[in-house]
Amino acid sequence: MPSSVQVERVPAIVIGAGILGCTVSRVLAERGLAPWVLEQGPRIAEGVTSRNSGVIHAGIYYRPGSLKADTCIRGAALLYEWCERKSVPYRRCGKWIVGTTSEEAELDALLKNARDSGVSGLKKVGEGELRERLPHVDANLAIWSPNTGIVDPYEFAKSHQIEAENSDAIFLFNCQVTGIERIAQGYRVTTSRGIIESDLLINASGLQADEIARLAGISKYRIHPCRGDYFRLSSRYVASTLIYPVKKKSSPGLGIHLTVSLDGLCKLGPDAEYVSDREDFSSREDKREVFFRAASRYLKDLRLEDLSYDSCGIRPKLRGPQDPEELDFIVSQDLPGMINLIGIESPGLTASMALAEKVATLVFDTRF
Repeated sequence: MPSSVQVERVPAIVIGAGILGCTVSRVLAERGLAPWVLEQGPRIAEGVTSRNSGVIHAGIYYRPGSLKADTCIRGAALLYEWCERKSVPYRRCGKWIVGTTSEEAELDALLKNARDSGVSGLKKVGEGELRERLPHVDANLAIWSPNTGIVDPYEFAKSHQIEAENSDAIFLFNCQVTGIERIAQGYRVTTSRGIIESDLLINASGLQADEIARLAGISKYRIHPCRGDYFRLSSRYVASTLIYPVKKKSSPGLGIHLTVSLDGLCKLGPDAEYVSDREDFSSREDKREVFFRAASRYLKDLRLEDLSYDSCGIRPKLRGPQDPEELDFIVSQDLPGMINLIGIESPGLTASMALAEKVATLVFDTRF
């Protein structure tokens, strides 16, 4: 890997080395268009990718026929097959969405939405079976999703980086993009490590995707940073599956839920709080009581002292604080040879391989 760049002409440029940058670069490189991947941080997957729950979503929540729904379902199948083949740590642990009798209509609507999208294997569970299988949960009804799982986000991204590099992709770290200029032969990208030119430019920069688009003169996108915090549960609280409350339609998140990690750690979160600072990951221990109250609605015998602050992430949401519902992913060729991936939040990790397929279709089916 070169230590510095002066002026280079390369087959393709990918901005961002999160999970999207890694999957896109692999797909392009394997088809003979080995990109240079420009990452402002010191290694891959340090942004949005490293700060999520690592959940492999089934596709329950997204509008049927939307890019989110289609790429989530397709992406989950690709992800499971890839992890098995490449020995990436994962577990198909399953997920419960639990609720009370008063929330049955909302549960039924979720179940119908998921089935309309093509999600398979879902089961509505009544109080008897629920109490037998989840004695520590206070709920009357639930949806069981057996194909939901968890994966190590960094190892998943790393496996794609390795394959991309095996096909001649080059990753440049500590490489901040400061300017983008259209030229006769594509794009001239100015970075902290020099100038790079290419016919093809792919913006997979996560939280900075709208800012990168603006550098190229595209001002129609706006990302609304939405912070989500996590609290660890004490070791006395043991769970083997994910447990979610019923999502409220007006909420920008899925509700404070219980997740499990591959090493057995249980966490609560994330919540959803719109923020102005895209880089403030400071502790929010002050949220502990809010998390406790939310989780106590469905977890029995939870104590405030069971919760300790863990970490946070910031989602690149397209939906603003005043928008009534979620907005779809954007994968768009806004200029000849420039493809923008905007608003790739949850289920972006699950959908990443399917989104990379979409990018490849745009690239190889289009003459710039």
